Amino acid sequence: MNIFQEIKETIPLYDIAASYGIQLNRSNMCACPFHEERTPSMKIHDKGFCCYGCGEHGDTIKFVQKLFGLENPLDAAHKINEDFHLGID
Repeated sequence: MNIFQEIKETIPLYDIAASYGIQLNRSNMCACPFHEERTPSMKIHDKGFCCYGCGEHGDTIKFVQKLFGLENPLDAAHKINEDFHLGID
């Protein structure tokens, strides 16, 4: 199992999003951090996300990569690994 798979199996995206300050409602909907909006249009799933407003979608790694403006997916994986003390090599 590689680092990407291990992260997705270890920690749900809604936990990651919430710990990075994204406020989720009971339906795991939130205001999309990738465009301006007043009404929540992004759905956070266990291992991915989809914004019905701007069309942005992807997995856990892409969410963190885009949220923090990271250069590549590996940087996002390392950030998650460090921030959540996962201890993945």
